[in-house]
Formats: sequence, structure tokens, C-alpha cells
Amino acid sequence: MGAWGTGIFSDDMTQDVQDTFRDHLLKSHSPEEATKLIIEAYQDAIKDLEEGPTFWIGLAATQWKLGRLLPEIRDNAIEIIGQGGDLKRWEDSGANLEKRRKVLEKLKLQLETPPPPPKKLKAPYVDSTVWPIGAILAYQQPDEKYCLLRVVDHHKSSCGISPVVDIFAWRGTEIPTMQAIKKLKVIRGRRSADYEIGPIVVVAGSAKDCPKDRLHVVGIQSKPMPWQKSWNYLGTNSFTNWRVWDSYSSDLLRFALGD
Repeated sequence: MGAWGTGIFSDDMTQDVQDTFRDHLLKSHSPEEATKLIIEAYQDAIKDLEEGPTFWIGLAATQWKLGRLLPEIRDNAIEIIGQGGDLKRWEDSGANLEKRRKVLEKLKLQLETPPPPPKKLKAPYVDSTVWPIGAILAYQQPDEKYCLLRVVDHHKSSCGISPVVDIFAWRGTEIPTMQAIKKLKVIRGRRSADYEIGPIVVVAGSAKDCPKDRLHVVGIQSKPMPWQKSWNYLGTNSFTNWRVWDSYSSDLLRFALGD
């Protein structure tokens, strides 16, 4: 179903609708123009008996939150919720069905109240990797010990360009030489049936996320690894954010080093 929770925006469809509507507004389209464009783009979903109600609910919730609620979108969503909303999608989800029902009832009450004033929108942060492929990075953890990363690729998405890194099975207080680093192994292994450790995409949601004051380039290891071109890192649990890198890397190092 593409949902990971019962909240209005805990769903792929409503997240996409929200992001698309915001993007149109940031491109200087009026709410009316943005609404027309998004309806044209989501015709297949709108015609779907299960996804259609979710689309209208997500669009109305987005417009209310941004202070740009159009009367026809509000009325349509209120009518859909009154008819049961998208509860058909939740019929086999046990207790979540009643949770979703309460979420929709709360949204209906919200839509029946005046929306807040139009919010000033800021363009989303665009991640920008500054390290070349092959860069060896020393990252200083909170206990002042270092771990070592190697940039093996760049991941490109609508959010920008993020580094894809390996983490070496090493931790210490003195940064080793490039010659010594060549002898180190990167962390590999299967922690569970669905989690195989491979290269990690590390994203930044804002300029403050990446702790560049604790990251130092040690050198460049230009020779690519044999697996680098074939490893499907997008198919593993290998995305994280710089905000949680301290705990994320510490957990991997405990797994690899046993400390």
C-alpha cells in the first residue's frame, strides 16, 4: 500500500503530492495553477478506487497546512472522508483501521476550520558532496577516537549529490598513514536475513547536518575496488543521515570489532 503509518503523510502517495505541490509553488505557480498541474499529473492515481481518495485527502491536507486551501479541494476531501475516505485500503490492517478512521475524522474537522495564513516557502536544501571518489576521510567521534571512511561513489537524487562510503574495520586515536590504510579491510557481513552491510549512502537534510569540522581528508585512494561497479547498495539497508552518523558508525564498528 506504500504506507508506513496511519498519519496523513505517512504514505508514499501523500508525500509525493505534498512535495509536488510545494515544488509548483516554489516555481511561482499560483495555488490554482499548481492544483491544475498536479491533478493532470496524477490522473492514473485519481482514477484508482483505492488511491484516488488518498490523493484528494493528501492534496487538501497539504493545501490547508500551507495556507493555500482551495474551496473545491476542501469540499471534495470532506465529502470523501464523509463517505469513508480511503478506509478500504486499511480493511485488512487490524487495529490500524480504527487509527486511520480517527486520523481522517481529525482532518475533516481541521478542513472545516479556516487555514492558517499562507506560509512563506523556502527552497529545499540541496546536498552537495565535496569529496571525490577515492577520498579517505577520518571522522572524529564524540569520544575523540577516529573512524575511517572511503568515498566509493556519489548518489544523485532530487535532494542533491550525497557520498556513498565504506567504513573501515578500524578505530583509534591516531590517524594511520595512507600506506597503513591500504592494509585495512572495510566492514562487510550479514547482520540479519535482510541486512547485508555494504557501501552506505550518507545524506544531509540541511547544511548543519554534516559535521565537516570533524571530517578530515587523509588522502585519495584512486584504485577502485573490484566490487565497486557491481555492488547494488540501493538494494540494501544502507541509507543514513549525517545527523545520526555517530551512533550509526559506532554500531557498525561494535559489530566489526567486537568492542
